[in-house]
Amino acid sequence: MAALNRNESYTFRETVPGDLSALLALSNQAYGEYAAVLTPDNWQKMHQDLNDVERLAQLIRKSRGIACLDGARLVGMAFLVPHGHPTHIYPGHWAYISLVGVHPAYRGQGIAERLAEGCIGQARALGESVVALHSSEIMGTARKLYERLGFEQVRELDTIYGK
Repeated sequence: MAALNRNESYTFRETVPGDLSALLALSNQAYGEYAAVLTPDNWQKMHQDLNDVERLAQLIRKSRGIACLDGARLVGMAFLVPHGHPTHIYPGHWAYISLVGVHPAYRGQGIAERLAEGCIGQARALGESVVALHSSEIMGTARKLYERLGFEQVRELDTIYGK
């Protein structure tokens, strides 16, 4: 494993389609901890979603993604999906933040916060009126970050992956 860059001299840039394989690998690394928390069936569903290449490619195309790099190594990612892309969770007039992830070896350095703030900044620049995101009880650290950034729970959703 490469040495960690504790100088926080990371590079933040827009994601590009050529990042697809690195983003796919990072999503598995960043979300892999949930294998131990979810039921085997729910982990299988999440793992399948994390490895759905077309789903990730579509997210890259419809969003404004931010990548965090340590040298050439992709260590963080987040995506702002502008309004006009409704899902079963988000109405069409909402923008939303999706797939915020940081490599486990790089956590605790403020990368996720900078990625989320970058998405919020992009939403402001686009004139978005609502920015939402989805989190879960099992994502305690992420929930605390989002609350610090001013997000509030507006509704309880039926489970996506369950426990």
